[in-house]
Amino acid sequence: MTCTFIVTGGSSGIGLAIAWQLAAEGHDLVLVARGQDGLDAAAAGLADAGARVEVAALDVRDHAAVAALVAGLPAVDGVVNNAAGNFACAATDLSPNGFRAVVEISLFGCFNFSTAVARRLIAEERPGAMLNIAATYAWTGAPGVSHSAAAKAGMIAFTKSVAAEWAPHGIRVNALAPGFV
Repeated sequence: MTCTFIVTGGSSGIGLAIAWQLAAEGHDLVLVARGQDGLDAAAAGLADAGARVEVAALDVRDHAAVAALVAGLPAVDGVVNNAAGNFACAATDLSPNGFRAVVEISLFGCFNFSTAVARRLIAEERPGAMLNIAATYAWTGAPGVSHSAAAKAGMIAFTKSVAAEWAPHGIRVNALAPGFV
């Protein structure tokens, strides 16, 4: 069965690797990132390999844009919440804006896409799947990543909560926490 999956942060890195695997399994893709050039390059490579790919250049922090994208798709079966903001910075040197930006991209972006997809799946009475890309330092901590660790720890708690909440609707929600890549 062919499904349609949204992959945020899907134009590079882990997100693009996940998109390639989903495409290899025959699924349709909607890649989301802020940069149109990266999206176009990723989509071209996937399309050359036979995948059906759409792209959406938007900021995952923009709740209205996310809701409009999800509502406007012909079909959606799940989302991979991979978009993240991160940069190495000692907590004592971190600005409130830097902290906020990372938390909003990683955690609010995950919230925005997860809830938009869940609302649609529940309304359509269809099952679905969500994968939230966390990080091992969410529970171990590490120097220079307090902002990202806080966001990813929140993502893990969010994942556990909505997994229990949405399971009766047939929506499976998991988190994957890779180490350094």
